[in-house]
Amino acid sequence: MQTKRQQNLKQHWRWFLLLPAAILCALAVHHLYHHDPEIYGGPFLPCIFYELTGFYCPGCGATRAVYALLHLDPARALRKNALLVLVGLPLLAFTLLNHLGPRRLLALRAEGRLWAAFGVLALLFAVLRNIPQAPFNLLAPH
Repeated sequence: MQTKRQQNLKQHWRWFLLLPAAILCALAVHHLYHHDPEIYGGPFLPCIFYELTGFYCPGCGATRAVYALLHLDPARALRKNALLVLVGLPLLAFTLLNHLGPRRLLALRAEGRLWAAFGVLALLFAVLRNIPQAPFNLLAPH
């Protein structure tokens, strides 16, 4: 059994590690809000996978989707990367709530299964968005 002091120390370390991560995330969001990723030659690199293969990866359009969400344009965000908007961001929010909330909503093992299912879904999404026929071509970032 852990003593009360050990539990408090563990809680303080968690926040000590989360604070720099939160600051970095805030800076990244601020940077993305002020720089459109669709402008060629801007501060964002193109997708290396797409540049090398000509195929869209599951993350293609994710930066542009987050940019659209930051500018309150969910329809544009869905056109850029529907997987990120509909599944990825809600899953990330749930995971953060599960770890930082007052109590766990889901066991870590079940959470790991959710992320594994997301990985399988991302692979399926990558295959489907590269089929050049309707309705699959709607999944490609436009």
